[in-house]
Amino acid sequence: LFGDHIVTSHHGDDQVETLLLKILRGGGVKALKCMEWVSEREGMVIYRPLLEATKDEILDYCVQHNLEYIQVPSNDSNEYDRNFFRNEVLPVISIHFESFKKGVHRSIAALRDADKCLDDLARIDYNAVCVGGDKEKISIALIRQHDMPPHRVRNMVMFLMRKNGLTVNTNQLTHF
Repeated sequence: LFGDHIVTSHHGDDQVETLLLKILRGGGVKALKCMEWVSEREGMVIYRPLLEATKDEILDYCVQHNLEYIQVPSNDSNEYDRNFFRNEVLPVISIHFESFKKGVHRSIAALRDADKCLDDLARIDYNAVCVGGDKEKISIALIRQHDMPPHRVRNMVMFLMRKNGLTVNTNQLTHF
């Protein structure tokens, strides 16, 4: 930890686990894009430089270069959902779909692109329904005038909530 910056050892296998768990929990596009290389949380900048590497590649590197690594003891316990998934479910999937991790990473990249497109569309919609250019007021009449479908209104509202630091629960934004 260096001041307000942290570097983690999250790797590509963590991304696979994250995506599949988020799918099982019903995550939307924002959640399914998984961890970013660089992100910010509560004023802390988080760097994840190993997201492209697999756990096996990292362990092989450690062995080749005689480096010690820390294995967190709780990782072996299936008491936690992620560990159960890692220790029991993913090995079975690997037997039937050898290169599934590469496919998952392609899906994550596509979800990141989709997330950016949704944010771009939300900005366009937001600018179209602001009252007289006032970025603080949205006109319901302009939303109706533009015949904006409910999914676009929901996307715009979620975008604005996130932009203003508010928690977004998509289940509460189903009726427009």
